[in-house]
Amino acid sequence: MRLRNVKLDNIFSGKILCLDDTAQLILDNTQWVQSANYSFTRGSILFCNEVDLLGPYKFTYQSSITSTLSSFASVTLDRGLTFSYDPSSGNKQLINFTDSSAKIILCMSTLNAWNGIKLTKGSMVIDDVSSFVIGNNKAITIGNDASSDDFTVVIVHGSTLHVSGGTLIYKNINDASWNMAAKTTALCMVNATLQLDQTLNIGSGRLFLYPGATQTNAVGKTLIGITTCPA
Repeated sequence: MRLRNVKLDNIFSGKILCLDDTAQLILDNTQWVQSANYSFTRGSILFCNEVDLLGPYKFTYQSSITSTLSSFASVTLDRGLTFSYDPSSGNKQLINFTDSSAKIILCMSTLNAWNGIKLTKGSMVIDDVSSFVIGNNKAITIGNDASSDDFTVVIVHGSTLHVSGGTLIYKNINDASWNMAAKTTALCMVNATLQLDQTLNIGSGRLFLYPGATQTNAVGKTLIGITTCPA
């Protein structure tokens, strides 16, 4: 089913769904406005062009099938929305980015990965104050040690990414794949671990390691930039 150039209001679990895993929902230039929590349990989603997910609720991805952001797709998780990645299969790679032009924008929203997620090839923009929430002993992994698969993260001027819970693993190769060009950008670790399998250059931004947060570096890898450890 393709939903194109439409605004969908009052979305909740069961209102729009795939009946089995062979079905696909295509969101193309779509505004998706939730009025309650929503779970996507079967089938896949193809995101095309601009898609906005709105509403101060959870969008939980539980399908065991891969969903895809097409080239030049831009998916915005808008103010207050939580995207909870929790597939029934436990697979950590069911969100596919076709290439670097496919992106997710977090705008005062949260990516929740209780069982972990691996992100490659695409990009993410952090706007305003947004969050990663990770399950204990789980990880959000950025990149996979291959430069062609780098997952670009851009924290825009005046914005902060809060990371809490488990581990943020950094595996991007290229310096430009993590962009904190402005002095007003911040990466805040709260009761979480920053694991650098590759060198991370935070530019003019700042890393905050709050009480309970730790940083580990692979041999020969380091963080380039300013680190602050608030009491």
